[in-house]
Amino acid sequence: MLTSVGCPGPRGPIGIDPTPKNPVDVGLEADYLPLKAAGDAGEWELLRSKVAALQAEHPDDDGLLALFEARAARGLGEQERAAKLFAALQQETTREDLRGAARFHSALLMAERAQPEDALALLKGHDDEPDERLLFGADVPESWLLLGESRERGGDTVGALAAVGRAHEKSGESESIEAFAGARLYELSATLSAEDLEEALAELTGAARGAVGFERIRGLLASGDIAAAEALWESVAESLLASGQLQRTTELETLFHLDAAPNQRPLLGVILPLSGSGRRMGRSVLAGILQAQGVFVSGSGRRVTAVFKDSASDPEQARKAVEELDALGVTAIIGPLGTDTSMAAGEEAQKRGIPLISLSLERAVLETGAFRLGLDPEKELRTLVDEVSGRGTTRVLVLRPDTPYGEALAQLFGDVCAGTALSVVDEVTYDPSAADFTKLIDKVSKQEFDSVFIPDSAESVMLLASFMAQKNIWSSAPGREVSAKEKRRFVTFLGTSAWEGQALQERGARYLVGALFPSAYDAKGSSEENQHFVESFERLFGRPPGIYEAMSYEATRLLRDLSSSQTSGSREGITAALTGENRRAAVFGSLSFVDRDASPAPVIMQVGDYGIAALSPLQPLDVAAPLGEGEVPVAIPPSLLEP
Repeated sequence: MLTSVGCPGPRGPIGIDPTPKNPVDVGLEADYLPLKAAGDAGEWELLRSKVAALQAEHPDDDGLLALFEARAARGLGEQERAAKLFAALQQETTREDLRGAARFHSALLMAERAQPEDALALLKGHDDEPDERLLFGADVPESWLLLGESRERGGDTVGALAAVGRAHEKSGESESIEAFAGARLYELSATLSAEDLEEALAELTGAARGAVGFERIRGLLASGDIAAAEALWESVAESLLASGQLQRTTELETLFHLDAAPNQRPLLGVILPLSGSGRRMGRSVLAGILQAQGVFVSGSGRRVTAVFKDSASDPEQARKAVEELDALGVTAIIGPLGTDTSMAAGEEAQKRGIPLISLSLERAVLETGAFRLGLDPEKELRTLVDEVSGRGTTRVLVLRPDTPYGEALAQLFGDVCAGTALSVVDEVTYDPSAADFTKLIDKVSKQEFDSVFIPDSAESVMLLASFMAQKNIWSSAPGREVSAKEKRRFVTFLGTSAWEGQALQERGARYLVGALFPSAYDAKGSSEENQHFVESFERLFGRPPGIYEAMSYEATRLLRDLSSSQTSGSREGITAALTGENRRAAVFGSLSFVDRDASPAPVIMQVGDYGIAALSPLQPLDVAAPLGEGEVPVAIPPSLLEP
């Protein structure tokens, strides 16, 4: 079963407060964070060199550097040396958190060396959970998998489900770990009695609860208790689909005889990337669809049935999905997300007379005859440039990741700036997977600019901003007056809607206070429609919705209403209604299709001390307070910013 586990203040002793679990809140030393960034990126030579330098500076280290030295050795293939270092640390350190971390690192090394029984024997009798602050990258989900196996061997199946569920949640971009953890959840659930399943449902969350719910529903259906099965289905459908369990969801739909739904209620098709590289975004969209007033609620109140197809980000698979949905008799289709898959699906849907609403960024999908509800990057950047022009900002440095998105947005930004008060002084690229931006920011700091445009994710921007602060370059709102005595250099950070997400919403960013970016959706919007959506969404998914959840929510509500209408319930009627340019209220303002295209109107968001807020009109904010004497700006790696 374990064959898939394992792959790889004042200056003084370096240490972490062993009590708090959120590293952002415990005032971690500046020395620790670059080490964590190097390890998370798998830069083992870099980690070793940083550890060696700090060991010379801190001979009284209490074990943290020894732990990271051992992990660097493991990463570099020095398994014997790593094993000895981990074993010594378990015996010598006085800190419980480091001893526990060394134990998990040792167990991971044993699993990597095809010694799974030894790994489980090491963890036996120690039920402490993995301290994610002291693990790197894939070490995190793999440690949870090991703990799950250890608990299962000890007879605690529900505890094992909780641990494996955490591994599934922390799998990140590793599709193999996610798949292994998902399969293991269902294997464990199948061993529980009906009574144990009921108890587990009350304790578990996320993918683990979905797996337990699936097994319990099958049992209820087998016993003929259809009403109880349907009631449970209402509460676990979100967990099943949001964790990517499309196949098992389809199995339950078949057991519920939902394949007969076209004779009873409208049938809506959905094509999303639920596997492969785009699965994370696909599941975000899926969450909005699930929230659209009980799309998956069984019973008499249900007005539409949704059938999901996985595009796997493959155009041919998207085209076949349309064929299959046509055979089922769907009245309309939502999706796909990507340009290529949307083009393929749009062309096939047009041949078959099925109205399709794509959520693609590219307007090219309109050429297929499809409708589009998506973001408009040009409109967003024009709104941003219009807002900052004339406020003292004139010289913009473009700092972008070496990705197609970064290149496209940088070019578009330059085009939008033409003819305005803003001029691009230079364009500098960086490796988006890098963990250390010291040399990059050394180069950037020599340039003259008063604002910097970064088309990247919020986590990456926060990391870059912290490195810039180390060079005394700080964020400020445009037009802020600076004292002649001020030694810090202030620039305005500008971004795109890619900055959206929980990182800035929940924590703000010390080095980004005053930064501006456009957004097509404000989860804090005051409309009654939006407040109801946000409250319901947070209750179901435990997080605030973003723009893709909002767009998929509105697309589903629109097609549900049209499909249920006697006048527009057919494919032809829906197409005519969408083409009619009728405006309706939406959680992001209003929704209407003009020439088959709709995009939410962007607003400008500004980063504050405790999150972000929409600005109307733009108001300058104070920048972060100066650092205290002897305090050093720290680089915060994206892994430390996860909620």
